[in-house]
Amino acid sequence: MAAIQRDLEAVHPTEKADQIAYAEAFGQFEKLVELRANRLTDISSGVPALLWWVLWSGAFLSIGLIWMLDMEAHIHGILTAVLSLFLGMLIFVIADIDEPFRSGIAGSEPYVLVYHTQMNAQ
Repeated sequence: MAAIQRDLEAVHPTEKADQIAYAEAFGQFEKLVELRANRLTDISSGVPALLWWVLWSGAFLSIGLIWMLDMEAHIHGILTAVLSLFLGMLIFVIADIDEPFRSGIAGSEPYVLVYHTQMNAQ
């Protein structure tokens, strides 16, 4: 990015048409820098902490409410196990999606493929 910026700053068009083309090229470069900064920010950010608090609170409250129901012990155990399994899978998937570059279940292959495709295109 620095090399492109140096090259753009080294150009000093004299004709009106060249100045218009240069202004558009520089505007597109600024847009590229902004989008790149946004992408880098998105990479380092994850699922907000508030979502985790709500998710874990909801999980514990749901399991707690299940235990307040009056039913037979084996039905109670099955219902609690199914709910706990579902909540566990949901938390696991959200945790994996939270940081996709650490190569969990979803994997980082799509991101690596896009990276190599973009780098080879230049």
